[in-house]
Amino acid sequence: MSPAEIASENKRLSDALTAYTAAYKTGTGDGFAMMTARLNLPASNSREEVTRAVTGASVVVLSGETGCGKSTQVPQFILEHEIASGRGGTTNIVVTQPRRISAIGLAERVAAERCERCGDVVGYSVRLESKRCHRTRLLFCTTGVLLRRLLSDPTLSNATHVVLDEVHERSVDSDLLLLLLRKVLAVRPALKVVLMSATADADLFDAYFKSPGPDAHVPGVSTTQVHIPGFTHPVREYFLEDVFEMTGHAVGRGGPYAKRKEDQAKRVKQADAAAEAMLAEKAKQRRRERMALGLEDAEEDEDEDDDDEVDDVPEDWDLADENSTYEVRQPAASRQELTLGPAVTLGPSEEDRVRNDMLAEASRCLANDYSAQTQRSIQNVDQTVINYDAIELLLAHIIRVERAEGPSAFVPPPVAGKAPKDL
Repeated sequence: MSPAEIASENKRLSDALTAYTAAYKTGTGDGFAMMTARLNLPASNSREEVTRAVTGASVVVLSGETGCGKSTQVPQFILEHEIASGRGGTTNIVVTQPRRISAIGLAERVAAERCERCGDVVGYSVRLESKRCHRTRLLFCTTGVLLRRLLSDPTLSNATHVVLDEVHERSVDSDLLLLLLRKVLAVRPALKVVLMSATADADLFDAYFKSPGPDAHVPGVSTTQVHIPGFTHPVREYFLEDVFEMTGHAVGRGGPYAKRKEDQAKRVKQADAAAEAMLAEKAKQRRRERMALGLEDAEEDEDEDDDDEVDDVPEDWDLADENSTYEVRQPAASRQELTLGPAVTLGPSEEDRVRNDMLAEASRCLANDYSAQTQRSIQNVDQTVINYDAIELLLAHIIRVERAEGPSAFVPPPVAGKAPKDL
C-alpha cells in the first residue's frame, strides 16, 4: 500500500471505531447491546494490561478461565489499540484455531460484536472456504492454513501479530508452528506473538521462547505472562414440561409421541414370561436335588414331557392364581424367621419413602406451575421417543424471542461505571 492509501485506511478505521464507541451513548440498538455484552466479560477489565503486554514484549503467554472472553476480546483489544494509535492501516492480525468450526464461529461472532459484515475488517480462512478482502485486518484461520502460508512467506512479512489460541491442545501442527514462529522472531523481532489457553503451562511456553536451548540456534526473546480471571456463567435448567409450556406443544393419547397401550401390555407379557421361565428353572433345580437325595426316581423324570415347563413344577408347589404364579409351602419355622417379632412387620424401605415424597412434591409443583394441557402431555408422552415436533417448535420459539428482543435478550445488564471510553 502507498502512504496515501495507508493514511486513507487509517482514517476509515478510526472513523468506524469512533462511531462504534459512540453507539454506547444511545442506549439502544445492536451496537449498544453488543458493547454491553463485551463490557460484562471478565476480559474487559484486562484490556490495558493486555495491550501493554503486547506492546512491551515479543511474546505474551496469556491464560484465562473458560468463558472469560479471551478468544473474542484479546484480538479486538489489539486491533482497537492499533487503530487508536494510528497504525490500523498497516495492522494485520492472524488468529489460529485448532478446528475450522472454531475459526468460522469466532470470526462471525467478532464481526457481529463490531456490528460489521464478516469478510470485511474481520474475516476467516479455512480449507476450501474463505471470507476476506484487502480491507481485512483481523483474520481467523486454522493452524494448517498458517503453516501453508509460511511455505510461501517464511517470515510472515505482512503479519504484525500472530495469536495462537488453545495452545494446550498439543499436536504435530501446533508444535511445528511454535518452532517456526521462534525462527521467524529471530529475523523479525517486530512481530508480536500471543499464546492463549485456559489450561496452558505458562512457564513452559514462556521458557520455550525466552530461554531456548543451545541446539535451537535462535536467540531468546522478551516474554511476559498475563492471566485473566473468569467467573461461572449462570445456568438455568429447562425440562420437558418447560418446553411444552413455552411452545404450547401438546401430546394426546393417540399421538405419535404418546405411550402405547399395546407396548405396555407387551412389556407386562414379557415380564410374566420371564417370571414363568424363572419359576420353571427353579422347579427343575428342585427336582434334581430331590433325585440326588433319592426322593424321586430318575426314570420318572425321563417319562415326563420336558417341553411343558409348567408341568415341571414339583408337587409341593401350589397353584396360586390363574396367571401361573406359584407359592412354595414353607415350614412354620421358616415362616417365623421372616418375622421380626409377634407385632413387628416389614414396611417400605427408607429409600422408597424418600422416592415417594419426591414424586409427591414433583406432582405438586407440576400442578402449581404448569397448565392443565402441559400436565396431560407429561402424563401421555413416551420419553423414549424423540419428539421432533417439539424440537422444531422450540427452535422456532428461540428465533422469535431473539427477533423480538434482539441480542439484549441474551446478555447481562450493563456494568455500572463502565463508559464508552473503557472500550
